[in-house]
Amino acid sequence: MKLISCHVENFGRLHDYDYVFSDGINVICRENGWGKSTFAAFLLAMFYGLPAKGRKRQAVSRGDRLPEQNARTFYRPWQGGVFGGQIVFEAGGRTYEMSRIFGEREAQDEFELRDFDTNLPSFDYTENIGKEMFALDSDSFLRTVFTAQQDCLTHVTDDINSLVTDLAEYAGDMENYENARKRLREAANRLTPKRATGRLCRLSAQIGQLQQKLASSEDLQERIALCGRDQTGLQEKEKALETEKKQLTEAIAAAEQKEEEALRRERANRDLLANQQILARLTDTKERRRADFEKAAAFFPRRIPSRAEADEHLRNCRKAERLEERMQARMLTEEEQERLTCLEEGFSDAAQKGRIPEDAGGNPRETGSFQNKGVRTADRKRAFVPAGILLVLAGAVMAVIAVCSDFEKGIPALIVTAAILLAAAGAGMIAAGSGKSSLTGGKPEPAWPEGGLPDDHLSRAYAEYLRLEEKEGKLEEMHAAWAEARRPALHFLRELGFAPGEDLSAQIAAIRDAADDCEDAAALLREAEEELRLFEKESGRPEIAAEKIQPPAEQMKRPGTRELRDRREQIQEELLDCRAQLADLRNRMEDLLAEQEEREAMAEEVRELREQQRTDEEDYRHITTASALLQKARESLIARYADPIRRSFSTHWEMITGYSAAVVHVDADARVTVEERGKQRDTARLSTGWQDLAGICLRMALADAMYPADKRERPPLILDDPFTNLDDEKMEGAMRFLREAGRKYQILYFTCSSARC
Repeated sequence: MKLISCHVENFGRLHDYDYVFSDGINVICRENGWGKSTFAAFLLAMFYGLPAKGRKRQAVSRGDRLPEQNARTFYRPWQGGVFGGQIVFEAGGRTYEMSRIFGEREAQDEFELRDFDTNLPSFDYTENIGKEMFALDSDSFLRTVFTAQQDCLTHVTDDINSLVTDLAEYAGDMENYENARKRLREAANRLTPKRATGRLCRLSAQIGQLQQKLASSEDLQERIALCGRDQTGLQEKEKALETEKKQLTEAIAAAEQKEEEALRRERANRDLLANQQILARLTDTKERRRADFEKAAAFFPRRIPSRAEADEHLRNCRKAERLEERMQARMLTEEEQERLTCLEEGFSDAAQKGRIPEDAGGNPRETGSFQNKGVRTADRKRAFVPAGILLVLAGAVMAVIAVCSDFEKGIPALIVTAAILLAAAGAGMIAAGSGKSSLTGGKPEPAWPEGGLPDDHLSRAYAEYLRLEEKEGKLEEMHAAWAEARRPALHFLRELGFAPGEDLSAQIAAIRDAADDCEDAAALLREAEEELRLFEKESGRPEIAAEKIQPPAEQMKRPGTRELRDRREQIQEELLDCRAQLADLRNRMEDLLAEQEEREAMAEEVRELREQQRTDEEDYRHITTASALLQKARESLIARYADPIRRSFSTHWEMITGYSAAVVHVDADARVTVEERGKQRDTARLSTGWQDLAGICLRMALADAMYPADKRERPPLILDDPFTNLDDEKMEGAMRFLREAGRKYQILYFTCSSARC
C-alpha cells in the first residue's frame, strides 16, 4: 500500500493544504506549532475516522503531554469551514481517492471512495477501511505503524498477535481467548483468598469475626439474670420516691396559696403607686402647658388672630411698601414742582387774555379749558400753603419717631428718606403758595412778557405743562392706592387692640409669630389634657390620686416551706435518676435478649459460611487450573513466532546503538527486558532515551513480522518525531535505521529539527 497525495480542506489549524508523497522516506521538517502532529492525526482520522463526540479523544499520543479530550472537538477547524479532506493511495494494484467530511456527531460523517482512474464509486472498502486494509484496529495501528511524539513504548494486542502468528483469519479465536482469560481472571479475583476484596478472603475474615463474637458471649445468661435483679430494686425505689413527693407537694400547696395572696396585695400597692406617679406627672404637664398658653395669649389685648389672617394683612403691608417705593421713585422734584406752578399761572393768565395755543394740527384750542385750568391753578396755589405746612410737620414727626422709637433697629432707611422728602415737599408747596421759588432766591416768578410768548415757545411750554401735570396725577393715584392697601392692616391692628406703628410689616410679622406661639401652646395643652383624660379612662379610676396605699399583708409563710421545696426538688432529681437507670436497664435487657437471638443467628451463619467457603475454594482451584492451562496453550502457540521478532529487534537495536543486542531480550508477549547486574530488568527502569529506543525497535520488529513482503502489502509508517530523546551518537544510528527502513516501507517522518533529518 502506498500514499500518493492528500488534500487537507480543514483539520485543526491546517487549511487548504496539499502534499504529494514519494516512495521511501518523506521528511516533513517544520517549526513547532506548524501542525505536524495535526497532519499525522489527519492521516489517522482519514483511515480510522474520529470517535463519537461522547467518547474520549482518539489518542494520537498515549503520553501525558496531550490532554485527554474529544478528538472531534479538538481538531474542529480553527478557521471554520468543511471539516475533512481527501487522500489518493494505491492498494492491490489499484488507485483510489478517499474523501471524509466530519460532522458534529459520528452519524453526520460522510465517507466516499472512488476509483481514481475511472472516477466511479468504489465498494472495495467501507468507512472501516483502516481495519479492512491493515487488519488492525486503531489501537493496534497506534502501537505499531503509527508512532506518536513522546510515545514510543508499545505492547502487543490481539490484532498484532493474529498478524504475527499468521492467524489473521482466526483473529476472532484470539479475541475469544482474551475474553476467556479476562473472564477467568475476573472470576479468580472475585474468589481469591490473597486480596482483601476476594470472596474467600472476606469469608475467612467474616467467619473469624463471628467466632470471636460467639466466644465473647458465653456469660450472656448470667448478665441477663443480673440485669433483672437490678430492675426489680429500682422499681421499688421509684415507688417510694413517688409517695414521698406526693406528700411534700400537698404540704407546699397550702403555703404557696398564702404567699400568693401576699404577693397580690404587694402588686396592687405597686400598681397604685405607679398610677399615682403617672397621674401627678400628667397633671403637672397639663398645668405647665396651660401656663405657657396663658403667657403666650397675654401678648394680645383683645383676641388672638389666626396665622392666615395675619399673613393676609402682611401681604397688604408689603404691597403698600412696594407702592411707597414707586411713589418715591416718581415724586416730583422741587424744580419740577416750581416749574409746574409757574406754568399753571402762565397758562391761566394766557387763557384770560385769549391767547390760546394751537394743538398739534395747528388749530386754535378752546379757551374754556384754559380758563378752567387757571381757576383750578389759583385754587391749588391757595391750598399749597396749609398742605405744605402739614407735610413739613409730618416729615418732622416721622424723623423724631425714627430716632426715638423702640423699633429703631427694625426701621428701614426708607422711612427716614420719606421723612426728609415729605419735609422738602412741604417747604416747596409753601413757597409755591406764596408765589416764591427757591430757584429765584425767594423772589416772585417774573410774569410773562406783555403780549405773551411766541407760539412755538407757547406750544413747548404747554407740552411740558401737560407732562408734569400727568406725572403729578399718577403720583396722586399711587398715593390713593397706598392708603387703600394700608387701611385693612390699620383696622386689623386696632381691632386686636394694638396702636399702629411706623413699620406695619414688622409689627404684623411679630403678631403672626406670637399667634403661632399661642397656637403651638394651645395644641400642646390639648395634647396634655387628652393624654390625662385617656389615662383616667384606661385606668377606670379618676380618684387614683385620693387612694391610699394599703399596708403590706402579714407574711403567711409556714415554717420550713423552703426546706420542703428543696427536699421535693431533691426527690425529683432522685426520681429522674431512678427512671433513667430503669430505662437503661430496660434497654440493656433488650440488647441482651437481642444478643442472645443474634448469637443463635451467628452460629447458624457460621455453619452456612463454612459451607460456602468449601464451595468457593473448590471453584477457585478449578478456575486457576483452567487459566494456567489456557495461558500455556497460548504461549505454545505464539512461541513459534517469537524468534523472527527477536532477530528483527536485535538487528534494529544494533544498527541504532552500535552495541550487541545479546543483553536485550524479547519474550513471547513482546515485552523487552535488559540484563543488568545478573538480572533481567524491565525497560521502565531505563532512561527515557533507552525506553524510546527499545519501543522504536520493537515497533519495527512487529511491523516486519506482521507484514512480510511475500504475503501482505506493507502500510506506510508514520513517525511523529520519535527520536526527540536520543543523544547525538544514537541519532547517527537512527538516521541509518530510517534509510534502511525506507527501502522496505514508505515512511512519513515528521520533525522540527534539521539535526534530526
